[in-house]
Amino acid sequence: MIDAQVHGARGSVTFHFMNILYHLLACLLLYYLLLKLGVNPLSALALSLLFAVHPVNIHAVAWIPGRNDILLTIFALLSLHGLIDYYKKGDQKYSLSAFYRYAAALFTKESGVILLCAVFYFYVALDAGFGLLQT
Repeated sequence: MIDAQVHGARGSVTFHFMNILYHLLACLLLYYLLLKLGVNPLSALALSLLFAVHPVNIHAVAWIPGRNDILLTIFALLSLHGLIDYYKKGDQKYSLSAFYRYAAALFTKESGVILLCAVFYFYVALDAGFGLLQT
């Protein structure tokens, strides 16, 4: 909405440029999430670069209404960052921030419900001792 108010309906270049910036932010968040999960930095970089250039993401970056997919990714990754910080540091503020980011993901797109499966897997993996988040 801010793009439309600032640049008007003729500012389609701005919409595409902002989609690219949001996609780059999502790639950086994925990279740092993989590092927090204990993935080798080179492997995390390779996986993030694969995510950055994978053809399945073309509609989200090139298509203006696809921005909601990018925003969902950003909020979901931020929510997972908050959960990991809560697990590592035990501070309640990280749990609340993860909840609010998850709510933002749900308000962005209803497919954010799938994040519940990721959170469930995350806690099952921690309880089973799969080696996630070794400190």
